[in-house]
Amino acid sequence: REKGSRIARKRFHVGMYPRTLRTILDPFSRRLREGHEDMKKITPPTIIIDTREQTPLFFPACVPTRRATLKTGDYSIAGYESEFTVERKSLPDLVNTVIHDRERFERELERMQTYRFRRLLITAPWSRVLSGDYGFSMANGRAVMASVHAFEVRYGVPAVFVDGPQAAATRVVWWARYYVREREKEEELGKTK
Repeated sequence: REKGSRIARKRFHVGMYPRTLRTILDPFSRRLREGHEDMKKITPPTIIIDTREQTPLFFPACVPTRRATLKTGDYSIAGYESEFTVERKSLPDLVNTVIHDRERFERELERMQTYRFRRLLITAPWSRVLSGDYGFSMANGRAVMASVHAFEVRYGVPAVFVDGPQAAATRVVWWARYYVREREKEEELGKTK
């Protein structure tokens, strides 16, 4: 925790992120800084962070972010707010949602059905969710996991389990990057037909 609080006070840079995220971002940010010709064509997608997100994920400096109120979800992409949404849940938030705030959450999942790209991003490994060894709740892990699977099937929103907030930030960056790339390809194909 001490390390995390020190990080929160610093300006974020690529070196602070786990190796996986550095692998993605180092070449990108270096080439951008050095002004490579091919990088002038690439503008990294701006990640929109919902203003109601209390503890937002931290993204490296080379990934532009902006706070805005989103209709649904916690993260989106500028220009694609009505197509791309990611709802993030920490383990305590997931357990609380399943046990105490289920109706509100199901309304949110219903709204997510209209989005072309939608994900439920859980910042805990599935084995931890399943174990039920939470320390903050007596909830049954199998019941929580069963609810997550029911949400996936009922609302068509895939759940993705990652090992913590940094891995979640990596996943959002990848999804945003590839979503924008695929949408631009589709738009280009539409123009040529």
